[in-house]
Amino acid sequence: MGTQKLTQTGPANSLYAMPAWPLVSLALMALAGCQGMYLHQPDRAATATTAKKNIDLVDVQAITKTENDNLAAMLKQEVKGIETLANQSASLSVIQMSSSEQSIARHYQVAIEKMKAARGEGSMLELKTAGQCPALKKTDAETAERERQRMAVYGFTTTEACSTSMPLTIMAPADLSATDKASLTAIYTAYLGHCAGSLRACVRNDAQEDLEQAKTEAATRAKTAKKLEGDIKLARSAYAAAAKANADKTKNAAATEADLNEKAKKLANLLSSLEKASPESAHRIHAEALLDLLNSAASGQPVAGNPDLETASKIAATLPSLADSVEAARAASRQVPVSHLLLSLNNLLVLGERDDRLADLEKERLGALQRKVDNSVQQDRLWRRYSDQLCNLVLAASNQPHPNHSCDTIAFEGPDNDPVCVVTVEGKAAQRIKPCVLGKSWRTLFKGGLKDGQAGARRALYEAAAAYLQVRLIAQRPVIDDFNILDVQYRKAVIEKEANLQQWKNVVAIPAGELEGYYSGGVKPAEIADLLVKAAGFTAVAIGVSK
Repeated sequence: MGTQKLTQTGPANSLYAMPAWPLVSLALMALAGCQGMYLHQPDRAATATTAKKNIDLVDVQAITKTENDNLAAMLKQEVKGIETLANQSASLSVIQMSSSEQSIARHYQVAIEKMKAARGEGSMLELKTAGQCPALKKTDAETAERERQRMAVYGFTTTEACSTSMPLTIMAPADLSATDKASLTAIYTAYLGHCAGSLRACVRNDAQEDLEQAKTEAATRAKTAKKLEGDIKLARSAYAAAAKANADKTKNAAATEADLNEKAKKLANLLSSLEKASPESAHRIHAEALLDLLNSAASGQPVAGNPDLETASKIAATLPSLADSVEAARAASRQVPVSHLLLSLNNLLVLGERDDRLADLEKERLGALQRKVDNSVQQDRLWRRYSDQLCNLVLAASNQPHPNHSCDTIAFEGPDNDPVCVVTVEGKAAQRIKPCVLGKSWRTLFKGGLKDGQAGARRALYEAAAAYLQVRLIAQRPVIDDFNILDVQYRKAVIEKEANLQQWKNVVAIPAGELEGYYSGGVKPAEIADLLVKAAGFTAVAIGVSK
């Protein structure tokens, strides 16, 4: 055989530019020739060639393309249906607001129910509180720390951080005056209140939780993978050193062999952990090891006695498809069959392509989740704007001070067409307003139901109507995001299926290539090394390995 070294033979951006298994089959035809030239047997050669052609006709990508096309068409129709529903809902709202005699008070109560169904909240105030929650938590935490420092002035120090299990009372220092004890007690009570505020649970929607959980898990996996890669590098070096010591006949052979086995086990465990945290990283390390062994086979270099190759052999043995072959080769003091190495390397190619495509889809899923969060926040703001502007309308129409969008809640007492409007602003005492302009319909107010000179009330009316129509128009966007997320899950399943089919084809095609080469003959041994370089080299490019 030749002595060429397997190297990356193309640019990194050529990943998966071509399937590797036909090249592998070509190399195996050469390997058949390496064992000696065989007489051409026409009947068996024809059968083998027919079998290989039939396998070649199995177009896995074409099979899964049909499924992906169907999923894309289904998603398109689903989104179209949802958008049509949203437009019809907004149009119906315009008709109702312009022609119905229903009071705005009743419209508001119905809107609360719609908002509750869409957002899972019970009132507009809950939306406002949820929006303000992060800022309030921060303010309470800062205030609690100031109260903590004030208590120290009275000689009282507490090391207990804010928690739900804090004592309701404290023992004041004995030397304090009655007045100072009372002040300290008051400060501690305030401290408890601000601690409770800093610990409050902000109202969150499912999309926010899913998005943050996915980001946290991805960051954790990346951190774990980085640490494991470092640990594996050290474990490889340690195993190589032990292998070198094992080859030194002056060492205690039994003790060195035990140490070698222990280090091999540690290396295997680390690779297993990396496989879970970052399959693509594990595949790269495995592929590097397989290429080392293929280089060894192409150059005729023995594995035994070479610490680096023995390390590569142990890494290769952690692949289930190669474990038996590596052990058998070690026991017989020979190299692992090249066909086994190529089959495993080609299998890593399939898995590597699968992982890359799944990673792209995961980014797409996170993008859809982010859009859902953004759309939900936009709806929250519109619902609040609708409520705040109606609050402004009530106050401005009754010549009350304009609250500047700071309304908390609007409630109603009495009949819808002649209600008492109970308005609270910034937590202040409720204002009971009658007559209340919300007892009239949108239609009446649009047609001049407001007095001249009430420009502020008229502007609030239009802004409230605009906010409501806008929220009805975009109300279905989170549903579209849900369908996009579901579509990603479906496409992930198709990718998994395609990878399984490619693995099956890999297993079947390589033996068929061997048979065709065996019965056809005609391959010169001098061509073997070059063919191996091309076959495995292209595979190395595809899986992103640079030697």
